[in-house]
Amino acid sequence: MRASLNEKKLMAFIVFLILVAISVAACIFFYPLDKVEAEYDIVEINDIANTAFDNWNEISERGNEILPAGSYEYAIVSTDGTLVYKTGEDVPFIVNEAVRKGCIIFDVASDETVLGKLIILPINSQKYICAVNSARLAAGITLIVTVLILSALVYRISVRILKPFNKLKDFAQNVAAGDLDTPLQMDKANYFGAFTESFDMMRTELKASRKREDELIRDRADMVAQLSHDIKTPVASIIATSELLNAKTDDDIYKAKLDIIIAKATQLSDLSDELNKITKAEQDKLNVECSTFSTVDLMEMIKKCDYLGKIKPFDMPEALVLLDRGRMKQVIDNVISNSYKYAGTDIELNAGLSDEFLILRIKDHGPGIKPEEISGICGKYVRGKEVGDKEGAGLGLFTARQLMNRMGGDFQVASEYGEYFEAIIIVALDI
Repeated sequence: MRASLNEKKLMAFIVFLILVAISVAACIFFYPLDKVEAEYDIVEINDIANTAFDNWNEISERGNEILPAGSYEYAIVSTDGTLVYKTGEDVPFIVNEAVRKGCIIFDVASDETVLGKLIILPINSQKYICAVNSARLAAGITLIVTVLILSALVYRISVRILKPFNKLKDFAQNVAAGDLDTPLQMDKANYFGAFTESFDMMRTELKASRKREDELIRDRADMVAQLSHDIKTPVASIIATSELLNAKTDDDIYKAKLDIIIAKATQLSDLSDELNKITKAEQDKLNVECSTFSTVDLMEMIKKCDYLGKIKPFDMPEALVLLDRGRMKQVIDNVISNSYKYAGTDIELNAGLSDEFLILRIKDHGPGIKPEEISGICGKYVRGKEVGDKEGAGLGLFTARQLMNRMGGDFQVASEYGEYFEAIIIVALDI
């Protein structure tokens, strides 16, 4: 819950930064900067007007030489509207047009004598428009760079932090559920690389410990069974001998003593049988609590178990099924892990509905098993003859069948030696 909350906060902060960048860029793009009022240098304008007045007859031919160089684009016209001089092609020289474009108009005059008009192109039309275009270009580039940087940051955080953390979280849940066969994929390039290796070492040690525990339990069961058998043999002899002596004697005292011996020996034999039954029941004890799930949940469970991505794309019919999530995952893990271990090929999965069941057929194209082994391959401590030196205890398929039976379904296998091995998982529908 904490990890999920932190992820949401991080993503919300990144989205906020992107929105801020977009907002700033939008302001620069759409704000009418070309309408910003500018301040004019009145001294410079008066200098141009006075120079034009003093050299009125010469500026039409030698304006470039006579008029002072300034920062404005302008035109000079006579009182009758005739163009006398202008600095650029974009400068209007008709008064009405100049007014419409927002030009600044001064008289070229001295005292009461007016020779013409000085029409100055607005600063906004020149320097400010260029500045606006430059600012907008810079804003666009800044926005693109910002989005790229934030996208790279999101990608890096996702790949290097969030995904590895989620893998660790899923791994911890798998271990807590008893799945010690699914390894934690290691990538030392992420920030959890060293921890990932340590966690997987923990899984390996737990798996080895469980294997030793299973072996101890099996050895204890074998020892109890052997002791029970060894005890029953002399006890049976005691009972038989006592019954024979009881039949041959007429002494009531001896008969009473022999009856006690026979009763106690029989009690000892019954206790031996009961001990054997209890030990066997403990070995076979598998708790199952079924709930209703959709086949969509089951499909996601299968995909998570396929951590090597060997299962080809498949379809899953829509239905509600009855299963124990943890136990069902254990069954699927057993099947897929066996395929990884013994086949190493792509895996085909077909799902279909039949009466009251969902039938999953999980097939690999490994060596399979021989026909004479099929009937007993789901037995306890049974392994195929072609397993070679691959580790295993012969409990995976046995456990899968036991669990599916307890969930109201079934577990079967099919194989053609040298061609394929197919596990058939039959899941009860909730109808």
